[in-house]
Amino acid sequence: MTQKQTGTVTKKAEQALATPTIDLSEILKVVGAGQENITQEDTGTPRVSILQQMSPELDDIEGAKAGMILSKTDKHVWAGNPGIKVLVCNYEKVYLEWQDRGTGSNAPVNIFQPKDRPADAVRGTDGKMRLPNGNYLEESANFYVLIMDEEGKVPRPAIISMKGTQLKASRSWNYSLKNEFIQDTNTKQYHPAPTFMRFYNLTTLKTQNDKGSWYTWSVAKDDMLEDKHLFDLALKFYKSIKAGEHTVKYDREETEKESSEDIPF
Repeated sequence: MTQKQTGTVTKKAEQALATPTIDLSEILKVVGAGQENITQEDTGTPRVSILQQMSPELDDIEGAKAGMILSKTDKHVWAGNPGIKVLVCNYEKVYLEWQDRGTGSNAPVNIFQPKDRPADAVRGTDGKMRLPNGNYLEESANFYVLIMDEEGKVPRPAIISMKGTQLKASRSWNYSLKNEFIQDTNTKQYHPAPTFMRFYNLTTLKTQNDKGSWYTWSVAKDDMLEDKHLFDLALKFYKSIKAGEHTVKYDREETEKESSEDIPF
């Protein structure tokens, strides 16, 4: 009797726990439901940088080491080699005007486009480009990218800002982007290719001088993009950037930390 009752109870419990299968067509009818009021301002575009020897994240993230690549929003890390595979969806260079630490807010005083960069900035004794008002300028090269997930998941958007000694890598990267062309099969003419027509592999490289050592970016060409779905995703990201939906949020603490870690002197 006990065995029969137990069997009956188990069968009923299994029936109660059974989960009905959701048809994909039903999900596709409500894509994005619940996200209507979540904007880019509520989430922010993750910033990706290199972990240096003095990065505080080395103590906070298990397994993190200098030379690894960090997504600052979700604290995800990649090995510096083999690095990350990305598509570049847009690029911008800006000049940030900062007040010295201890004065003003944590936000930059001004953000200048290259054409508006003050012409009266001169290099001070501290190595910074100083303005007549005492503030200094910092060049920032920003790459808006899609990072290909190593597990085959949806690519993640990110911003990689290169400053200081990393500007050498940014110039080399931009040279490659600027000199990529596609040929019209009908007219045989060559046209500048969208930046997201080729994958790039980003790794980290240890550099040193008599003052110390640090890690910088190393950029190498990878395969051409052939996946139509990835092309559409990259194009959508590009258009959202041009529409102003993705911007870099600059913070004094973050900027000074990156600059001091990047240049050990």
